[in-house]
Amino acid sequence: MGVKIMAKPRGQGSIVASAATPEYIEQQKIKAAVKGLSDFSALTESQQLELLQERFGDRFTSKKSFQWTLKSGETRTFYEINVPYEDLEAKTTVTFEINGREQSLLTTVTLSDLDSMEIQQHYPAIGYYNEEGKIDYADGSRRRKRVILSNGKIPFLKSWVTDEPISLSDARALAKDLQTAKEHNLWEIGQMAKTYQQKQPGITQDAIAKLLGYSRTKINRALKAVMVDGRIIALFTDVSELSHADYDVLIKAQEKAIDRNELDDEIEILKIDIAEHYKKPDFDSPYNLIIKTFKAYLLAKKPKKTVIKFNDIEKFADKNTFAKVKKEKQKVTYTFSRLSAEFTNKLEQFIKQELKDEIERNDKDK
Repeated sequence: MGVKIMAKPRGQGSIVASAATPEYIEQQKIKAAVKGLSDFSALTESQQLELLQERFGDRFTSKKSFQWTLKSGETRTFYEINVPYEDLEAKTTVTFEINGREQSLLTTVTLSDLDSMEIQQHYPAIGYYNEEGKIDYADGSRRRKRVILSNGKIPFLKSWVTDEPISLSDARALAKDLQTAKEHNLWEIGQMAKTYQQKQPGITQDAIAKLLGYSRTKINRALKAVMVDGRIIALFTDVSELSHADYDVLIKAQEKAIDRNELDDEIEILKIDIAEHYKKPDFDSPYNLIIKTFKAYLLAKKPKKTVIKFNDIEKFADKNTFAKVKKEKQKVTYTFSRLSAEFTNKLEQFIKQELKDEIERNDKDK
């Protein structure tokens, strides 16, 4: 039997389930499980949870729960569950408009402060089941990503989850109230502010500042920071290192490179340069290298010579792994990054053998 949650009147920010997903059906089964039990509400919290756990043990992993009053005045009960590592990517999600954390910037480097999660999880993530039947984390997206990147070393993500829908405005307020991770960087704040501008044309920076809980000055700086090309931002291992002055340098250098039609080349050259520097034992962050490179680019008075691009020999899923070739007249340059030692040894032996054969062929032709 198809089940659909009817939308509330406009203005209440309700969430509508457009299809009867297995997760939504399970929510209805929970309600059906207690329907008709006139004394269910009279049961103690422990007894209520025992009943739910008896019928849905895979969902309710403990007897812990708490009630939270949302911004709208509605209340939701959150239950403690452990979401297995293997389910995190498929069965959970993070909505940027609510959480405000740019997931593509989360790496093992930027999440190194959470390495202790392999031993103990001090703070649970907070989420709710959205209309797609997935757990949408209002808080805890960094912890979620750290578990995903652990490749199973962290077996689950400790979470508090409510089975009832939460409106977009309530979810945003909940994320702000429960924020336990480190502060969003300026670029992420700019992304959130930009989203408001796109969805509400004409909205003022003062209004955005009030909605996001920041000063107008910070919103102004964040909107400037978000002007930096995402490909440049992706070069940094930790974007929170960037200061307002750094963003000014990047924006000015980016504008100059665009005028010269050199931005793509500069980014590609920096990628290769960073990969080369990572081979040095004392190199741990590309921050200084990137800022220094763009500052030098700004000071360069003469137009740069045309740069011969490196072309991909093969593309890899990992953006830091590459095999490229550059051909300039009679000069051919190959560059490789993060390939296995076994492969590079085979490649070296192959090149040596081919060069030896070429020399022998040339000698015979003389």
